[in-house]
Amino acid sequence: MKKTLLKTCILFAFTNLSAQDITTGLVFNLGCDSSVNITDGETLTELSSSAATGTIVGEIETIEGPDGNANSAFNFTSDSHINFVPAAITDLPLGDISADGRSYALWIKTAIGETRMQIFSYGTNLKSLHVHLNINQITTNAGQLNLGFWNTETAQTGPFSDITDNEWHHVVAVVNKAEDGYTTDYYVDNELTETVNLVTTDIVDTQIPTTGTAYVDFRIGGRNTEDASLSYTGGLDDVRLYNRALTATDVEALYLAKGSTLSISEVETTDIFKVYPTVTSDILKIKSNVNLEQLSIINLNGVVVKTIETPSEEINVSQLTSGLYFIVGKTTTSTSTLKFIKK
Repeated sequence: MKKTLLKTCILFAFTNLSAQDITTGLVFNLGCDSSVNITDGETLTELSSSAATGTIVGEIETIEGPDGNANSAFNFTSDSHINFVPAAITDLPLGDISADGRSYALWIKTAIGETRMQIFSYGTNLKSLHVHLNINQITTNAGQLNLGFWNTETAQTGPFSDITDNEWHHVVAVVNKAEDGYTTDYYVDNELTETVNLVTTDIVDTQIPTTGTAYVDFRIGGRNTEDASLSYTGGLDDVRLYNRALTATDVEALYLAKGSTLSISEVETTDIFKVYPTVTSDILKIKSNVNLEQLSIINLNGVVVKTIETPSEEINVSQLTSGLYFIVGKTTTSTSTLKFIKK
């Protein structure tokens, strides 16, 4: 049975000119939406233009995601993972990392345990040709992130952070070439927690071999070996791989969206009204060619946080907490809903 992962598409704009469309360079995006649990042997398709198909091993439960919606994230056990075979992952971040950098972003929800875990891995088992993201569960160094390129000469150990508390946290690792090797910026919940220098003469040049069986596939939920070691246990959502270095503004946009799939637009519009800018810290502008009788702003929990009985062309949203909101416009004959992000 094949399942295509679908998410509500949220349109937004950046006021910061350094920001890019966060679909630019996106080569893998596992959205993790499913109305039912996904069982062994079933397949699913990730959301990027690559549309890679993966196969479930074990059973993956669907749980409430970071956006607060039911069935919007996956929960992995030590017996479950997802395999994307080489033929399906030719658009993964491959080759020499030096030119444009590389980024890995995802939501995680896990607890303190007895071991370290590998959230994802791909590439061959040769130095600098394999990449993986580990997280430690062990109490003495719980929350330690490690974005590594196979072999100790090119291992990177990231920051300690309280992210093993069984709550949702957004993790981003951004890799760039440096004069004496590479640097990795680690973001946790929209905060740059540490920049790690990797001093090496090796060229990080991730490859997928065309022959052999070891360390070939792209695996989410464990190490890509036959024994499926270092299994990840816990929640995952919105797993994204980029062939470029994300900016701090990009990271902020991903964090504020709480796992929703994003694309870019300066204006979001319906037949009866439009709003802009769709990412704002204070003023949301409204334009309509019809008589709006009421506007309501609703948070992701379905709570009406603001009602405007006599809508004007501008709404002050500075008092709202950061996050994604819905704005509902009503006329005498119709109702329409748009979205915006409060920074």
